[in-house]
Parts: sequence; structure tokens; C-alpha cells
Amino acid sequence: MQTKLPSEELLLTDNSLKYLKTTSQWTRFLAILGFIGAGLLLLVGIILIPLGFFIDSPTHTPHLFIFLGLIYLVLAGISFIPTWYLYKFSTNVEKMLTFRINQKVEEAFLYLMKYYRFTGIMVIVILVIYVLVIIIGVVIGMDALPFHHQLK
Repeated sequence: MQTKLPSEELLLTDNSLKYLKTTSQWTRFLAILGFIGAGLLLLVGIILIPLGFFIDSPTHTPHLFIFLGLIYLVLAGISFIPTWYLYKFSTNVEKMLTFRINQKVEEAFLYLMKYYRFTGIMVIVILVIYVLVIIIGVVIGMDALPFHHQLK
């Protein structure tokens, strides 16, 4: 359901444009750091997977390296998505400010919305995982207590 807005055109003040420019510079910086982080995660994953096939030691499980490599690849993919949204927000704001294209404002805010939606969903997923880990930890911990075995 959309809210009916007044027919007046919404204008951005000079201060609003200045704030958007500063925000776009910071989001570009954070996006670059995010791309570097995702690239490092990808690199570690790419190194760990083949390493798992070459390790032949009784003290090291080769499957562990393959499993960790796959986890790193998944984390690289997951971290790339919000980083891409930040980058697209930044570039659209810069195009809007440079070329005065109103459509770029809408695109910029679309990517900002996608960034926050993705981040919010990831926070919810992580909180659910935390709760599950705590519940599992309590159940396992209760089972390990000496008085628990006496009650059975």
C-alpha cells in the first residue's frame, strides 16, 4: 500500500546534497574495503580446497581443509552482496551529483534499501543461529552434569 504524497516536488537542499556527497565517499571507501575483504576470503578458500587434497597426514584431516575452504567461499559470496549494494549506492549518488540526473537518486536509494534489507536479514539469521547454539550448548551441558545422570 502506497501513501499518497503531496503533489509538490521534493527538492534536496544544498546541505542535503553535501551530506549525500560525503556519505557516498564513505560508502565507496567501505565498499572498497569490503571488496578487499571478500577477495581475501575468496583467495583463502581457493587455497584451502586444493590443499585438502594434497595433505596426507594422520594428524590433519584433509576433509577439514576442504570444508573450511568451502565455508570461506560462501562467506566471500555473502560479504560481496552488501558490498556491491554500497558501491552501487555510492556510484549512483556521484552520477546524480555530477550529471544532475534525478533517476540516479532513485537508483541510489534502491541500492541503499537493498543494503539495509540484506544486512537486516543477515542479523536476524545470525541471532537465530546464536539462540540455537545457546540452546544446544545448554542441552549438551545439562547432559554432561553428574547429577543429571543420577536423575535418569
